[in-house]
Amino acid sequence: MARPIAFALIALGACAPHVRPPPESADRDIPFAAYELYPEGVAFDPTTGGFFVGSLRHGTIGRVMRDGTYRPFTAPGPLVSTQGIAVDLVRRRVLLVGGDLGVGVRTSAETLERQAGLALYALDTGALIR
Repeated sequence: MARPIAFALIALGACAPHVRPPPESADRDIPFAAYELYPEGVAFDPTTGGFFVGSLRHGTIGRVMRDGTYRPFTAPGPLVSTQGIAVDLVRRRVLLVGGDLGVGVRTSAETLERQAGLALYALDTGALIR
């Protein structure tokens, strides 16, 4: 069963004039539900006005819309867990840092505390670039 998760949105710094700013009510929570997400890492999504949220448990990125709708953005990639997310709007990609801290569903003896890296995803499709 999915448990609701709430993130307190923090007002982001100055945005470029062509980028949609974060929600005006950036001090309110946006509750959403995602099964065993264990969220870690959040980044504003200027293409939708929502947020990207990483998952320590699944090694994926999801999108949380302003209305609380959660949708997967990526399939599980090369990294066991996700820890940090950044949006590169100029190059139309999402950068993800991660590794294996031992809490991911794909943790193994080969990756546990031995994996760390950067993965790049297409901002428009969520496809793994490298």
